Amino acid sequence: MILAGYPNKNIAADLGISQRTVEAHRAAIMDKTGAASLPALARLALAATWTGDDTPFAEPGTGRP
Repeated sequence: MILAGYPNKNIAADLGISQRTVEAHRAAIMDKTGAASLPALARLALAATWTGDDTPFAEPGTGRP
């Protein structure tokens, strides 16, 4: 939801958790990945799914297109 651009408030409401919890998780993700911004995080996520062939995205959990 973060990469889809949803605000913390909407993510919290959809998940039934506190907005502060969403902010803490977002900060932890940014810290652990070393991403300085959301666009940098999106690039990192895209690179993690890249297969190197003509199909740019892998199926979740398989590592294959």
